[in-house]
Amino acid sequence: MPALLLLFLLLSPAWQARTRIRPPESITCDRNQLTAFSGTVTQWTRDDSTARLSMDTDADTKESFTIRFDKRTPPEKSFLMGGEAFRSEDWNKVEVSKGRLRPGIQATVWVCEGGANPVVDWRLPAK
Repeated sequence: MPALLLLFLLLSPAWQARTRIRPPESITCDRNQLTAFSGTVTQWTRDDSTARLSMDTDADTKESFTIRFDKRTPPEKSFLMGGEAFRSEDWNKVEVSKGRLRPGIQATVWVCEGGANPVVDWRLPAK
């Protein structure tokens, strides 16, 4: 019976919420200054200088983030797709039109202490 209890604990949402997820290699922030927020994106806007998103996190909180785009750097540099580099052609996987998100999109937002731009790692809904 103890093995069954251990299996139950390892699979329970409470245990999973306490485990840390590994950041993608492209996130270079010191791990002690890095926080990840994962969940379902509930609001999304984007223009040429900023993107704003709100999410209901897996930890039952509501969070909002602003990503500012540098005119010298493509906006795609602030995003990942499943931990990999985000390409300009990936926008059509995330949005139905510029600034209008597809339903059910989830993300992990990586925030580094000290004011660096958050990095959004998109997670597409399962098909």
